Amino acid sequence: MSQMSIQPKDLVSEISEPFFWPLSIYIKKSGLNGIEDYLSSDKRLVKMFCTQLIFIYLHGITAVLGFLIIAYSIMK
Repeated sequence: MSQMSIQPKDLVSEISEPFFWPLSIYIKKSGLNGIEDYLSSDKRLVKMFCTQLIFIYLHGITAVLGFLIIAYSIMK
């Protein structure tokens, strides 16, 4: 990092420049967070993994509920 000729914030701005509007803001924000906290990408990965696990759990609950509703409607 000390041998770079450009400042890290300027580098993040230039890297995010070619992307379209919503993605460029996301990349710039992630890059600026990465400058301050080197583990920010790992933290984001863990959050996304936990969110995925929660949705898988909710999917299982709704599937069981759906099967119960189907079974109840067949029995009637």
